[in-house]
Amino acid sequence: MAENNFKVSVKDVADIYCAAVCGLDNEFDEIAYRAGDSVIYFKPKVTGLRKAGDVTLKDGKCENAKALQEWVDCVKSGTIQRKEVTVSLLDESGCAVQTWTLINAWTKKFAGKENQPEKDALAFDFLLLAHEGVMECSEKY
Repeated sequence: MAENNFKVSVKDVADIYCAAVCGLDNEFDEIAYRAGDSVIYFKPKVTGLRKAGDVTLKDGKCENAKALQEWVDCVKSGTIQRKEVTVSLLDESGCAVQTWTLINAWTKKFAGKENQPEKDALAFDFLLLAHEGVMECSEKY
């Protein structure tokens, strides 16, 4: 497994260590709007609704296999458990240098590894999370 550059903490579930995390961004729709009494002949653009893309965890491992597997499997039964997920970028010493929070995240797709490293651990190629937004934490570590 590649070096674990990220720690992902799923509230009330488990901590996951993974090599890469993709999709930690927010995108906003744009709306062309011109007031009816405006004297200008173009439509200025204003900010619309926020779109939350999916976040992908790549090449990861979780020491609490049972808890993570239960969270992943709850989608199959139609009972989605939305959780707060904290993603921390780690430096060489394992300290967080940047942190993001996913709002109301849930598992969308999961691909486990064929050869699991340990009985109580769960390794995966990728875990796709849907969410309702990303907040970048401004705290300095």
